[in-house]
Amino acid sequence: MRSMAGRGELGGVAAATWMASAALDAAGYDPILIETVGAGQSEIEIARLAETTVVVEVPEMGDEVQAIKAGLLEVADLLVVNKGDRPGADLAARHLRAMLSTAGGRILRKPPPIMLTTATSGKGVAALVDAIDEHRSAARSPLQATARAQNQLRRALADLSLRRAAHDGAWEDVVPS
Repeated sequence: MRSMAGRGELGGVAAATWMASAALDAAGYDPILIETVGAGQSEIEIARLAETTVVVEVPEMGDEVQAIKAGLLEVADLLVVNKGDRPGADLAARHLRAMLSTAGGRILRKPPPIMLTTATSGKGVAALVDAIDEHRSAARSPLQATARAQNQLRRALADLSLRRAAHDGAWEDVVPS
């Protein structure tokens, strides 16, 4: 699904995205691809929703700096430098690799692979699909599936509670504006 407006929600994932994902999952759609855009420092909620988080950067945009600031390197399961045929693609991949090696202990697991792709020619895309499939297989372990389901349920309950509280007249008595 394409990126949905967050309407001021923190985390970079709209409540509608959580609900649409849950509905598509319940209907048996597999895989479900969710696009997010404009990652900021707090917009890493996608990692709680997705089985596999793929962070895509492009060369010569300084995106690798934004990725480290946003915490995206900490939640990425796969890092991709797209437009791999452009000058600076290898340099961007090296910068990402260096950032991962100096993350100061923030990444407590094996660093994600960094892949180069060129979407217009398809170069590297098959390898990316294979890497996604491999990661998804591991992410579907019973323990991982339970944790993801718990996260989705917590998010749904929190959203429902907030909506109900906001429409309840007593809300204004408890939380003055």
